[in-house]
Amino acid sequence: MAASAGAEDVTTKLKNKGLKEEILKNLNGACLKAVDFDFKKNHTFWQSVWNKNGEFLVLDFLQATKHYTLVVKPLGKKSCVTSRTIVAYWTNPCKKLKERYKNFFPKDTVKVRETQDIFVWLSNSRGTDIYLYKAPGGCVEIFREIYTMKD
Repeated sequence: MAASAGAEDVTTKLKNKGLKEEILKNLNGACLKAVDFDFKKNHTFWQSVWNKNGEFLVLDFLQATKHYTLVVKPLGKKSCVTSRTIVAYWTNPCKKLKERYKNFFPKDTVKVRETQDIFVWLSNSRGTDIYLYKAPGGCVEIFREIYTMKD
């Protein structure tokens, strides 16, 4: 674990949310920031597992209608690779969500593939993929991204 005051504050916050100290001590400052980024709001259920070889953490939790899965792997002392998957149900139609995401990313950085308003796939060059599936009364979104966090 990083010795900085910021890392200690994040460690304390995550420990107070119920993450085990044995898991937290294996995370560097960058991985602590990555976990804290999503694990802020109230969550209704969560499970964390540190793999038996001590290489990475899998954190799985629910927040309202969103299901999060984070995989974090420390790289040295100041870097962390993070894979984040969020599955959410929205009452908005997929078309509205598609437009929101298209406007969120810089112009011409998003590829869109659409199939008869049933399925939409948006992808950008930074490792983010967003899948939107038409569902009764709304849209199911699967948001996946892989990124490196620096301390």
